[in-house]
Amino acid sequence: MDFKQVDALASQEEPLPYLVIGGYALAAHGYSRLTFDIDILVRRVDKEIWHERCLKAGLRCIGQSNSFSQYDGKDKRLDLMFVDEKSFNKMNADCVTQDYDQVQTKVVGLDHLIALKLHSLKNAPVHRTSKDFNDIEMLTRHHALPITSDHYKELFLKYGTQQIYETLQRCLKYG
Repeated sequence: MDFKQVDALASQEEPLPYLVIGGYALAAHGYSRLTFDIDILVRRVDKEIWHERCLKAGLRCIGQSNSFSQYDGKDKRLDLMFVDEKSFNKMNADCVTQDYDQVQTKVVGLDHLIALKLHSLKNAPVHRTSKDFNDIEMLTRHHALPITSDHYKELFLKYGTQQIYETLQRCLKYG
C-alpha cells in the first residue's frame, strides 16, 4: 500500500475525503520516525464504502471496530480512523498539504495531530504509551510550542489528562 493506491481508492467514481494522520503526518510536521503503515482519518459515514473499496483492491481486513479498521496490503498496512462529519470537517479546515509519492495529500494540522495523539495516549493500550508520548514531546520540541500557554493547556486537558500535561512539562524542563 502506498499513497498512489490510497488516493486511487479515495478518487473513484464517488470521491471520498481523507486526511493523513500517524507517522506520515508526524513527518509532514517535522518529526520523522519509522512507520510501517499509512494511517488516514475518514468520515464514519463513509466506513462501508472504504471497506468495500479496500477489499475490492485486494486488501485483507485484519481488524475492525466502530472507530478503526486495519487492512493488510502488499508492502504496508492501511489503518483507517473514523470520526463524525463535524470533527472531520473541523480537521479538514485546518489541514496542510504534503506531497507523498507525487500525490498531493491533505495532512491533519499540528494541533489536531497533537489532539489525536493525546486521545490515543489517554485511551490506548499500554504498548502505545511511549510511542505516542514521544511523538507529542518531539513535536512540541521541534515547533518550540508554548506548552504552558492557555491554548495548549486547554488542548491537553480536553484530549489528554492533567498527568500527561504535567509529565510533558517535566520532560521539556529536564530533557
